[in-house]
Amino acid sequence: MEKERIIELVKQNVLTMDEALELLEAAGHQEIADDMHKNKKANEADYFSEEYQEAMKAEESQMTKEQDDLRDEIKEFSEQKKKQEEALVIVKQRLRELEIFQEIDDLTEEMEVQLKELKEQEAQLTQKIEATTESLNLSQVAYDQIQSEKLNQYSEDVKQFINEHAHSAKRVGKTFANETKTLGQSLKSVVQDLSNSFQMKDTDIGVKVPWLKSIITEKSYEYDVEGLEQISISILNGSAKVNTHDKSTIYAALTIREFGSEGEVLIDEFESLNVIQYQDQAFDMNIKSPKYAVDLDIYIPETMINKLEVKLVHGDLIANNVSTDYFIVKHKNGDIHLNEIQSNSLMIDTFNSDLKIKNSNIEQVKIQNVNGDIRYQGNINHLTINSANSDIFLTKVNPEASNITVKLISGDVKIAIPEQIGLNADVKSSMGEVFSRLTNASIVAKEQRHTVTRDSETSAHVNVSVTTGDVFIKDTDNY
Repeated sequence: MEKERIIELVKQNVLTMDEALELLEAAGHQEIADDMHKNKKANEADYFSEEYQEAMKAEESQMTKEQDDLRDEIKEFSEQKKKQEEALVIVKQRLRELEIFQEIDDLTEEMEVQLKELKEQEAQLTQKIEATTESLNLSQVAYDQIQSEKLNQYSEDVKQFINEHAHSAKRVGKTFANETKTLGQSLKSVVQDLSNSFQMKDTDIGVKVPWLKSIITEKSYEYDVEGLEQISISILNGSAKVNTHDKSTIYAALTIREFGSEGEVLIDEFESLNVIQYQDQAFDMNIKSPKYAVDLDIYIPETMINKLEVKLVHGDLIANNVSTDYFIVKHKNGDIHLNEIQSNSLMIDTFNSDLKIKNSNIEQVKIQNVNGDIRYQGNINHLTINSANSDIFLTKVNPEASNITVKLISGDVKIAIPEQIGLNADVKSSMGEVFSRLTNASIVAKEQRHTVTRDSETSAHVNVSVTTGDVFIKDTDNY
C-alpha cells in the first residue's frame, strides 16, 4: 500500500514530518496541517520522535546484520547444491547410457566396474544434496523468521500511525483525490493511495508471511464397504499408497501436517475443510485445503471394483495388487509406481513424473506425459503413449497379440518383444537412429522410417514416432 511507503520514507529520513506538513500546506490544506502540528506537539511519545527512530534504527541494524549473514549462508548453500546437482546429472546420464547399452548387449568387465562406481557416486551425491538442502532450508527459515518479525513490527507501526492521525486523515481522503495532479510526478501515486486508504479509519492491516511452523498428527478412518463400486482420492499436497487386504472394509491411515499452527491438529477443523466419506457404495477423499499436507496409506478390498480415480498435485503414488475396471490417475509432480494391477482400462495423465508399471495385466493403457521416464514391464496388450520428454522402456512378456503406439518429442525408446510372436513395426526417428536385435526379423529402411517385420500367427503391431532420440527393438530376455 502507498500509505506504507510514505511512512517508510519518513522512518528512513527521506521525508521528515515537517516536509510532509509543508507538502500539505503547499497543496492548500492549511487546516489539516495545523491539526497534524497539534497532534505532533501533544504526543510526548510521538511515533516519529527522535528517540523512537533511534531505537528502531538500532534494532533494525542488528536484524539486518543477521539477515545479511543468513543471506550469505543461503547463497553459499545454494551454489553448493547447484554444483552437486550438476554432478548428479552427469552421473545419471552416464548410468542411463550404460543401462541402454545393457538392454542391447552384455556389458564388458570394465563397464560393469563403471556401473558399480557410478551407482555408488549417485548414492553419495544424493546423500550430500539431501544434507545441503536441509542446511539451506534451516537458513531460509531463520531468514524468513527475521523478515516476518520486521513485517509484524511494520504492521503495528502503520496501525499506530493511522490511529494517531485518523481524525484529520479522513478529511484528507475526502478532499485530496482531485489535488494530486498538482503535485510532483514522483509523489503522485503515493499521495493518491494515501487519500484512498485513509478513508477507512478502522481498517485492520494484515500482513501475510510465509508459514514457518507446522504440526503433525496421525488419524485413521475405517468403513464397512460391502458392495463397494467406486473410490475417488484427491490430495492437493501429499503422497498416496493404495494397498489391498482380505477384508470388506476400507482402512485409511493419514499422516496430517498442518501449516502455520502450534499445539495440536484440530481434527474437527480438518474434517470441516476437507471431505472423507463413504456413501452410496462410493468412497470419497478430497484433501483440498492448502493448510494441510496429507500422506495417505489406504487399504481397500481385494475384490474387483468398478472405478478407482487418484488425483495428486504434489506427491508420489504407489498402488499394489489393485483390481478395478477403470483406473484413472491425474498427477502433476512426483513418481508413480504401479505393481500387480488388474484392470480393463488404465489412463494416466501426468506433468512431471517417473512412471513404473510392473507385473500387471491391463487390457488398455493410455499415458500422457510431459516429462519423466516410463518403464512398463509385464503383460502389454494395447498401449498408447504420448510424451514430450521421456526415456521409454517397454518389455512385453505375454505372447498374445498387442498394439503399441508411442509418440515422443525427445528421448530414447526401447521395446522388447517376445521371440515367439510376430512383429509389424513402423518406426520413425527424425533426428536419431533405429537399432534392432531381433531374431528372424527383416528391416527395410527408407530415410528416417524403418519397417520391421517378423512372421507368426500372433503379432505385435508397433508404431513409434520420435523427433529427437534413438529407438531400440530387441527380443525379450528371460523374465
